[in-house]
Amino acid sequence: MKRSYEIEILGHKYNIKTEEDPEYVNRVAEFVNEKMKEVAEKGKIISTLQIAVLAAINIADELMKEREQREKQFRDFNKRSDQLIQLIRTQL
Repeated sequence: MKRSYEIEILGHKYNIKTEEDPEYVNRVAEFVNEKMKEVAEKGKIISTLQIAVLAAINIADELMKEREQREKQFRDFNKRSDQLIQLIRTQL
């Protein structure tokens, strides 16, 4: 069942509806708020929209790097598994 929550990002309040628990919603809101603060503090950007877009780009960059790392680990795991399977077969 969806519940309504009020979160605050860069001093602006937003109402969101979600099935997630309040602790998770707060963690997500704090994460986004921190990312936007980082962007706002680095430059002379005045527009909240510009800050939001640059923060979204930074978050997307982090996400894509994490995904690429996970995919590489998965490929490495599969390669090692295949090598172990081959080794076991040669020993039988």
